[in-house]
Amino acid sequence: MKDDGAASGAHPLESAVRNVLHRHGVSVSSTFVVGVSGGVDSMTLLQILVRLGIDVVAVHVNYGLRGAESDKDEDVVREVCERLDVPLKVRHLNAVDRAKQSDTSMQDAARQLRYESFKQTAEECGSSVVCVAHNRDDQAETVVMHLARGTGIDGAAGMAFRRPAGEGSSIEVLRPLLFSSRQEIVDYADALKLHWREDQSNLSANYTRSRVRSELRPAFDVALGHSAWEGVASSAELIRQYVEQASLDLAASVLRGASTHQRFSVSVLLDMPTVVRDRILLECLRAWLPNVTRSRAVVKEVAALLHLQPGSEKRFSDMRIVRDRDWLIFAQDKAQLEYELVLQIGQSVRLPIGIIRLDELRGATPEYDTGTPDSMLFDLDETWPLTVRPWREGDRMRAFGNVGTQKISDLLTNEQVSVVDKPHTPVVVSGDGTIIWAVGVRSSEDGKVMAKTGRVGLLSLFRDHPE
Repeated sequence: MKDDGAASGAHPLESAVRNVLHRHGVSVSSTFVVGVSGGVDSMTLLQILVRLGIDVVAVHVNYGLRGAESDKDEDVVREVCERLDVPLKVRHLNAVDRAKQSDTSMQDAARQLRYESFKQTAEECGSSVVCVAHNRDDQAETVVMHLARGTGIDGAAGMAFRRPAGEGSSIEVLRPLLFSSRQEIVDYADALKLHWREDQSNLSANYTRSRVRSELRPAFDVALGHSAWEGVASSAELIRQYVEQASLDLAASVLRGASTHQRFSVSVLLDMPTVVRDRILLECLRAWLPNVTRSRAVVKEVAALLHLQPGSEKRFSDMRIVRDRDWLIFAQDKAQLEYELVLQIGQSVRLPIGIIRLDELRGATPEYDTGTPDSMLFDLDETWPLTVRPWREGDRMRAFGNVGTQKISDLLTNEQVSVVDKPHTPVVVSGDGTIIWAVGVRSSEDGKVMAKTGRVGLLSLFRDHPE
């Protein structure tokens, strides 16, 4: 690759970026997709990554909002990428239409389109890394705007060095210049005589960030000194470190003993202070529903379930959160699987809820011993052969200790099987079609061990997630 104004030896800013990538465990042997607007920040980031020997694909988005000026930005990016021998993807997108369609601001619409383009390019290139050029001054501006909107401690933590490019995406968005001030970036660009353009819309009073930059920042400097803005960014960094570590510690301490697999006690949550409860819910979303967008609004929607009737739920794409008695259950919304498996003595079969095994017991067995919910003793000769399948509408069973039969659906409700687990409960069926075990729930009067029983069978369930 060719250098654009390359100087001998590594510039301190280049060394700092290399160290940041190394500290965060980012491999520099893969291809990086870089968003390049033509401004000094992104042109500097592009230059640094090239000089570090990283394979780069640049992406430029032209919204056409500034007419000929937008085209000049594109021309400069094309010229520099050609000089650096960097592949360039240029996308012409309509932010006006997106803003109307999504009922959002022009800036938000442009941002949506921009990051969609970055992610699309990364997918096309087989890259797992997208780099954008936010700097320390951008961080301070972001924190101030977050605080003004009342976004809480997460907003005060500002932008993270890395985040997923989308829900469930393996592509990450990185901010390698987040540690650097805008002045340091400009100094680098001047030292290497980089070619870049100033976007005049950044100075427009029509945009909140522009007003923060042109009006609030100078007021900070006058009232609190030139180091005040740097102090905001430094505080954000400290808050983010605290939030990330405290979240891990809080989740580890509170979840222990208060939850089972993907479930959390409603009463435990309701006894917590609101700020602690919301943080725990955020960590539950992070751990158990990673594909769901995590935001203050989503946490409020989830917290509202705590005050609703059992059976209430909130769905997110293929995920659902259900209020079930004293549990808040986080689960994938899986369709019921259809299967019918033959059970063989001395062998195990895999079921959606775990592994079921059939054994023949040798020696004396107490009469009428039915085992536990996760095991069952039964008369092998009276029930053979055996199959296991999901329960179906209309299935009935004579539960142990009962005279008559009852619907499996009613049995599961009476036994307080959760609405999430209920559709996936298997049943074991004897050779004549009689259900002898609602697996993990109740055994049946049919096939029970009697004084006359010859061979005794033992069915055992080994759950994937023990209660």
